[in-house]
This record gives sequence, C-alpha cells and structure tokens, in this order.
Amino acid sequence: MRYLRIVDWAKLQHYKDRNPPWIKLHTDLLDNYKFACLPDASKLLHILLSLLASRTENQIPYDLTYIKEKLGLKAKPTEQMIQVLIQQELLEVYQVASKPLAECLPRDRGRDREETEKKKIRHLECVDLTLKEHTKLIERFGAKETKSRIERLNNAIMSKGYKYKSHYHTILNWAQRDGDNGQKKKPLYLKETRNCSVDGCQVRAVWKSSGGAYDHWYCGKHIPKKAKQQLQDQGYDV
Repeated sequence: MRYLRIVDWAKLQHYKDRNPPWIKLHTDLLDNYKFACLPDASKLLHILLSLLASRTENQIPYDLTYIKEKLGLKAKPTEQMIQVLIQQELLEVYQVASKPLAECLPRDRGRDREETEKKKIRHLECVDLTLKEHTKLIERFGAKETKSRIERLNNAIMSKGYKYKSHYHTILNWAQRDGDNGQKKKPLYLKETRNCSVDGCQVRAVWKSSGGAYDHWYCGKHIPKKAKQQLQDQGYDV
C-alpha cells in the first residue's frame, strides 16, 4: 500500500509523542515560493493534510476516499491536486517499506516528472494550466494579478463560450493586446509645480513640451496623442 507524508514534518512538530493535539504552522509559509505557486485548492489541501499527518505519524494512506472522509471534505481531492504537491516537493509518496517511490523506481522518475509537468490543472470552472505555466504567470504578473487574469479568462469562457487552444498563451496575448507586459510602469512626474496649459484646466502638469517659441505644460489627460503614445512606449504610466 502507498502512503503520503509531509516534507519537513519535523518543523511542524511540537510534541514528541503520537497524535499531538496541535502542530506549528509557521507564517514563513507565505514566503515559500513553492507554496505560493500552488493553486488555492492545493494550498488548503496541504494544510489539512498536515493536520491529518499529526494523527497518523505522518503516514497518510494514499486513498482519496479515506482522505475526504478524514478531512471532512464535500468532494474527494483530485489526483492532480496531490500530484501538484508532490511536484512542488511539499509531499512525498511512500510504500509500506517506507521508501520513496522515486527510490524504488529510479528509471521512471524522469518520465513521471515529465508526465506531471504536462498535466493540466483546472482553475475555477474553465481555465486549464500546467503547473509550469501557472508558475510562469506568477513570476511575470505576481500572484494577485495572475488570479485576476485567470478570473477574466474564466468569465469570458463561461459567458460567451469562447474556446482557446492554450489558456496560458491566451492570457499572454491579452496582456500584450492591453499593452501590459507585466512590468511596473514608471510614473510621469515633473519637479516644477505648474498647472496644465490647456484653458480652464487647473490640474498639475506632469509633462512639458519645449517645442516652438513657448513651453507647454500638460496634465495626463491633455498630453497630445502622439506624445502620449511615445511615453507609453517608453514604459510611462500615462
């Protein structure tokens, strides 16, 4: 029979005896990059499995029905959710002899890892991304913005029935179309305190045009279209 165990279990331990009444959940888990890259469902599953591990001496039967009942879940955790935790090295699979499967099957280790990396993980109702694709999006846009972009794609598919060959590349294409490459835009700012030169506008100017006989001062709203495009191409938030 196969079992699951939490990696770095000793760090969560407080009591030395079996079946401890509580475990330590360190706040630095929020800074753990591997944990941050997990889908929300896998994050919750990891924490709940840590609680279950405290009652099984960190030897959890690899039985999804058993895990569902012990954790009081409304639905069984999926195989993909487990594989994501294994891929991120937060969970290990063991046999009865307490040897990792990776050690028992050394020739299959690379193949299993490759197959896991190719598996699509469902986000919300419709968005499918591999773990690698999801990680790349977080590296580019940040966790919060990645979640927002996944929600945007999910809503488009749900409301209009759109179909895309690659959800990952769709998110990237939309970012490129919106002129957002994931990099923080530079604020436009002038040291001089001057108001916009446009008649009736009292907003502080953020850009100065020195062409012609006179200087012209513009707020963000009134910057000429051609100049605004050039500033946006240079990475300014206009």
